[in-house]
Amino acid sequence: MRRSEKQFDSRPGARGMTLVLVAIGMVVILGVCALAIDLASLYVARNEAQRAADAGALAGAEVYVEAGCSTLGSSNCTSTDVQTLATNRAVAAAIQNSIAGVAIPSACVSVTFPGEGDEGGGNGNPQITVKVSRATSCNNPMPTFFAKIFGIASRDISVTATAEAYNPSSGDPGKGDGSGPTICAACLKPLAVPNCDSVHTSPSNSACSGGTFGYFVDPTNGIVEHPGTSPAGVVGQQWMLHRPISGTPESSRWYPIDVGCGTTSSAFGQCLTQCAPQSWACGQTPLNFDISSFGVLDSTLNSMIHANSDGPTLDGQDSIVLNLGGNPPYTFTGGSNNPNSAMRGVQNITTSDSLITVAIYNGTAPVPGNGVMIVGYIQLFVQYVQHCTVGPGCAVDDDFITATILNVAGCGSSVATCATSGQNGTVTGGGAGMLPVRLIQRQAGGG
Repeated sequence: MRRSEKQFDSRPGARGMTLVLVAIGMVVILGVCALAIDLASLYVARNEAQRAADAGALAGAEVYVEAGCSTLGSSNCTSTDVQTLATNRAVAAAIQNSIAGVAIPSACVSVTFPGEGDEGGGNGNPQITVKVSRATSCNNPMPTFFAKIFGIASRDISVTATAEAYNPSSGDPGKGDGSGPTICAACLKPLAVPNCDSVHTSPSNSACSGGTFGYFVDPTNGIVEHPGTSPAGVVGQQWMLHRPISGTPESSRWYPIDVGCGTTSSAFGQCLTQCAPQSWACGQTPLNFDISSFGVLDSTLNSMIHANSDGPTLDGQDSIVLNLGGNPPYTFTGGSNNPNSAMRGVQNITTSDSLITVAIYNGTAPVPGNGVMIVGYIQLFVQYVQHCTVGPGCAVDDDFITATILNVAGCGSSVATCATSGQNGTVTGGGAGMLPVRLIQRQAGGG
């Protein structure tokens, strides 16, 4: 009986040890749950915050392209007006997102301007950094679940994204010698303009006939000769372009070219009012039309900008507000014929059909039916079109275009094809924006 009593007496001690082990195991299990569930929740939230920061940075960088301050000389982009517009656009894009199902308040988005340069290279590409947080500092920390057991009720999340408006003419990285990749231009309009600057005549471009003219782009290295704002630079410079008719200098002629739509006048009109079916790379040679078979073109050009009639008086088309002699931005106001009814009469609209990208040819008058070499691209805001009938002041029928230069990019000596976009250092600009915006840095943080 003594042996049985000993066995009976040992049982309560065994049961107590089991409870201790179960309690320890529960703590471990809860710890693992906290690690797995809370960390997974924080990881997903951080990814959502990063997407918001990326969207904000890209939206802010697009302002640089629209404002005309990404053609080198980007010290023009440090003005309060440009930075305020970029900040507003970046915040508006970021708060369209949510983190863990909770809307991002504007107080949790901050914008800074780190300066110019390609990833620190100083090549002149303007940059913007957007920080998105879900943190105690903006009364919006990320709550935890199981970690509350250990006294951790919330964690702070913060991420940043830096984007830039990228002009390959700047060089890469930071060489300033046009050694950057070439551009494939999307939505290129079927117009070619000469590499002949009538305002800045030095260095002289001997390929331009009818006077002394300089370069927009040096064709040997792709550098923009006169960056920055008018009058010292080309951004904001007014330009009147005529049909290639006798008596007009090469510096003021525009040529219709085939950018993939075809060589008929109806194809030309379709390409003006829509996007070309293909992208074009620097160094490629589209065919130019025989303009003598086209007749009067002002109505076709007016259709492109949604103007009811010729001339400088606004008649349905969008308008541009210039700050000549100062810094960008150059803002757009929606006209009464803007295809988006919500944009009519609205200032600071983000896009316009009057903002077009066209090819720059080398300056030598093209021969109808032959190719014209693309040496760069230029972004123009078309203000109005005018037809001039034969008579006083017009030796022959003319259709002239009055436009403002907003951006310029050169090809240099590089030749690429858009079929291999992403290879051979080729980048693609989007639509009328011409120059691409790109993310150059992403960084996550937290507390």
